[in-house]
Amino acid sequence: MKTYAEARQKSVDMDRESRAALDISSIRLTSYQRPRSAMHIFIFGLCGMAITFFATRQWIVPGTWFYENALPWFPGGPEWFHWACKVLFAPTLAIHVFEATMLDRTRLRKYGVERGSGLWFKWIGSALVEGFGTFQRIDTMVKKEELEAEKAAH
Repeated sequence: MKTYAEARQKSVDMDRESRAALDISSIRLTSYQRPRSAMHIFIFGLCGMAITFFATRQWIVPGTWFYENALPWFPGGPEWFHWACKVLFAPTLAIHVFEATMLDRTRLRKYGVERGSGLWFKWIGSALVEGFGTFQRIDTMVKKEELEAEKAAH
């Protein structure tokens, strides 16, 4: 290397190569984006409601307002509601914990979100509730940042 321009280019190339090898992006995720599209809001609400039912199933008993007024409208009635909550709880929990783990490993680490930070807890909490929609929102945010960086480079 004979000039500073060559040294700079070599340094940029080394940075790019090492980031690719470590699967670390130059783009940083610095904010949380709540569900905004109708589909994401619907899925978040539906999953949140299911988690609430799973957690409170033991208090939904004969004589409570919800049992007497809402569950008769549930397909299969109160008995099927309790059966569904009991059967679906473990698989739902396992799937959402897996999704949150994969979010941490494939997105949050890659985009510089420090494990245990407030931002990390927001994204992980969102993944635990809604799952896949969290990945879609992060990918959309990253794509937007990449387009802005590309425009700035030209």
